[in-house]
This record gives sequence, structure tokens and C-alpha cells, in this order.
Amino acid sequence: MNVRCYRLIAVVFGLCLLSIAPIAAADTTISIRYAGTGIDTAVDTDADTFTVSLDQARAKGTFGNSTIAITAEFTPTGSCSAVFTVEFDLVYSAAVITFPDLSQLFGIARRSEGWLCLNPSTGQYYGQVDGTYEGGSGRFENASGAFSSAFNGQFLDTSVGFRSITGSVEGTVSRR
Repeated sequence: MNVRCYRLIAVVFGLCLLSIAPIAAADTTISIRYAGTGIDTAVDTDADTFTVSLDQARAKGTFGNSTIAITAEFTPTGSCSAVFTVEFDLVYSAAVITFPDLSQLFGIARRSEGWLCLNPSTGQYYGQVDGTYEGGSGRFENASGAFSSAFNGQFLDTSVGFRSITGSVEGTVSRR
């Protein structure tokens, strides 16, 4: 092989590397489904007697199987409907999605970026939280993006806030 052929191979290889770099930094549309359980904690960040909850779930979606841990605090604001008579507004929520390679993706939602409706007679609830991805670890170290999570569940033991939860996460994540 002559020098000209080596130069051509080097140029083609370089162009391939340049074309791959933007793909790695592009936004990825994500879709995740999750199911698990939750319980109330003793932490109340805004002194309204409604405490932070901790939900843990198994998940699967765009990036494969994962687990998700979510903390959230809601405060009562009114009524959703004749059946779901208590409405709550989000105070704060943080989520960590952990993948089998131990990479983690961090999601944050702030005041008024979510709501929850509850039927106190049956314990059924549903809601939605919208937020942003703000970093992570491993392959999500500098991640950013936005998400929306719709969820529902059933309170099984209201004395400790033990409940089921199922939901989905839709959005985009950028790994730069």
C-alpha cells in the first residue's frame, strides 16, 4: 500500500469519528414504564404536616431495565373532582434511575411542576410530575433534558402511607 492510500484511510477514519461525535451528544427520546411501592417518611420540608414520600420501583424502557427511587412532597390545594376530592400541588420531587451498569440519571421537579388527585374513601390516586434531568453518573454524568411522569396507585395502609404505584416517564435526555 502506498502513502496516498494510508492518507485516504486516515482521512476517512477521521471523518467517521467526527460524524459519530454529534450522534453521541444528540437528544434521545425516552420512554420508561415503572411499578413498585411507596411509603411516607417523617420528613416535612414545609411544615404543613404532609410528609415526603419515598417510592421505589422496577422500570424498563428506552435504556433497558432499571430501578427508580422517587422522593416527593405534595401539599393540599383543593379538589380535583366529585370522586377525587383532594388535590395536592407538588412541593418538590427528586428521582434517581439506576441502570444495570450502575449509571444513574437524576430528575428534579420543583414547586407547582406536578399535582396529585386522591379519593380519600378508596385510597386511589393519580397525578403527573414534569421536571428536568440534571446530571447523573456513568453514562449520564452531564445529562440534561426534560420529562413528564404520569402515575397512579392505591393506598393500602393509610396509617403509614404504604401504597402501590405505577407510571410512565416520557421525555428527552441529552448526554454531553
